[in-house]
Amino acid sequence: MLCRQLHTTNPSEMWFVFGGQPLRFSLKEFHDATGLSCCDFPPQSELEAATTHADGSSPYWYQLIGGTPGAVTVKELLARLKREPTMPSWRKFRLCLVVIVEGIILCRSQPVKASVEVVEMVKDIAFFLKYPWGRHSFHRILRTAKVGSYILDTASLVAKLRQSSVAIHGFPLAIQLFAFKYVPLLLKYLPHAEEEFNFLDQVIPRLPKCKSYHSSNILHVEYSRHLLVLPPPPADATFLASPHCDPKVKQLEGLIASSFNFDKSIWPGGDSSLPSLRCSRKRKCNHCQSDSSSSAEETDVKKVKRGLRSRSKLKVKRSQTLHPKN
Repeated sequence: MLCRQLHTTNPSEMWFVFGGQPLRFSLKEFHDATGLSCCDFPPQSELEAATTHADGSSPYWYQLIGGTPGAVTVKELLARLKREPTMPSWRKFRLCLVVIVEGIILCRSQPVKASVEVVEMVKDIAFFLKYPWGRHSFHRILRTAKVGSYILDTASLVAKLRQSSVAIHGFPLAIQLFAFKYVPLLLKYLPHAEEEFNFLDQVIPRLPKCKSYHSSNILHVEYSRHLLVLPPPPADATFLASPHCDPKVKQLEGLIASSFNFDKSIWPGGDSSLPSLRCSRKRKCNHCQSDSSSSAEETDVKKVKRGLRSRSKLKVKRSQTLHPKN
């Protein structure tokens, strides 16, 4: 997805093109994918009071963790939680919150360390839980993943997108969850895609390894004649973070609203200097062939559609359970 970005001047969102169809990843899509709080940030005065210690008092770090402030990694905190089963509940709870926020939601470059500001915030549990960690995480993603404004020419843009790797801060898994929602055909390469269990529904003694998507899988989906890319929903004023709007994006949103028929031919350009992507021999992949003999693919598509219908029914059942009819 990151290599399929559109270069826009909108600072609060990213646009992609997949299979010739435009996709928007804004704060709204991030919130829909994660469920994290994305409300407005608290006033600067409240934030400064929560992230700094009062004059004449010592930082909360010394009481909660000890040692040199900012020198402890998240991995060390996890080891401490496992090593001290009799740790007081007030300390255990706060350390767990620090691990979740620093190690998952605001994750930075390795090794990830607990920040003095987050540790100071956890002193006030009510303020900590009310803070919009989702908005904070989303801003970190944009800062590290979005094609920035310092693009001098086409060559510099191509060089940026041709990087073999990029370190993304925040919670980049949200981009993958976003892709699964708006490109449902990708789910056919995800094991047990129809399941919606979470940690509250079942006990998971050990997390399985994340399945990586091979380039041939993505290309097969992108060039499939069964590809369906859901259009971006209308912009929600609740999640608007900037009054600026790129005129080209405004025109693109107008075309989407008018149900314009997008295809690959209307997106000219691209870079072909890299070697062609081919299927791995070890995987014995036949998906890069034409769709002339795609009976297996049609079966997969039916499975995806059936999985989406079952999810809808499951949500209806849960809704009826939570809100029974009188």
